[in-house]
Amino acid sequence: MNNPYTGPAVTGKWRFQLLTPDLSTEVPWPENVGVTGGNLDWALGRAVKDGGKLTVQYPPGVPGLDWTQLRIRISWDMTYPQQIQHTLGTYIPASAETTYHNGTRIQPVSLHGMTSLLAQQRLLQTFSVEKGANIEATLKGLLVDMPLGVQPLTGVMPAGKVWDAGTTLLEVVNDLLDGGGYFAAHSTPEGVLGCRPYDTPAQRPIKHTFNTDGYSRGWKLKNDSWAVPNRLVAKQRTDHTETPGAAVVVDTTSPYAKDRIGYFVDAEPIEVQASNMAELRAAAIRRLRSIQGKTTTLDIDYGYIPITMHDVVRFINKPANIDELFSLVSYKINLSDSTPLVSGHFWKVAQ
Repeated sequence: MNNPYTGPAVTGKWRFQLLTPDLSTEVPWPENVGVTGGNLDWALGRAVKDGGKLTVQYPPGVPGLDWTQLRIRISWDMTYPQQIQHTLGTYIPASAETTYHNGTRIQPVSLHGMTSLLAQQRLLQTFSVEKGANIEATLKGLLVDMPLGVQPLTGVMPAGKVWDAGTTLLEVVNDLLDGGGYFAAHSTPEGVLGCRPYDTPAQRPIKHTFNTDGYSRGWKLKNDSWAVPNRLVAKQRTDHTETPGAAVVVDTTSPYAKDRIGYFVDAEPIEVQASNMAELRAAAIRRLRSIQGKTTTLDIDYGYIPITMHDVVRFINKPANIDELFSLVSYKINLSDSTPLVSGHFWKVAQ
């Protein structure tokens, strides 16, 4: 079956929907107000994973939008060769300036992912959970007064945990997700708190294959093998009433192992919520392999395909003798063209 995203004549159109703050009701888009450009971006290395910006243009006499009372959902709808709707993200918009030119107003609008709500609010008093606490129920109770839904998830806390007053809600939520074996918090395209179970890149299915023989867009492969960690210490995070344990994991099989290069390179220590040493060691091994994956990176520009953070792709270039798996860690989508151009940054999957 042909991939509808890789044909030379793929076309589509952008859709911008204004919503009420609770995301329940669509607000009419003002007539003759247009979006003239912008981009959306995602990055695993940021506390708030998604964001972006728009340029909005108002004709003379049309009042400006009150962004504080609105949310915006952005979609790209493929119109050819198939009709497929893609919701890309739901954002909290903000604008601090307006430029005037011959009666026309141009307004840059910054877009903030829905988890920025968690980064902006802090605990007003000490908050704690006991070992065995249901994580989904704890999350929903913590966020009961916020316009932010939570994806279904399973799991209980492997150890008790206490957070001091003044801790951001985002830090608390990430600790709870970590305790259940989930990745850090992110926003789904619909604006809900996303909860993705942790897995290693090597465990994930291949979502797309880039066969770049004769590829017309740009790509760059970088291999930086200096100071690649081959040893890591993981410390057990507790509720301060137990003596924390520690696990040391040593890479003995990769090209960066001590027996291969002749010396140890230590990664930054990590703290992990774990109920036993087996869980602690497993978390340490995952972290070390993730760090080692950063040594070989791929940057590639491509037309829109439905892949997102953590997804694994296969990259093939026969003239360069490359056939490797990579995991997507950040990307940016240009909103200016009818067919979105994506700039993706990938890490090699450590086997």
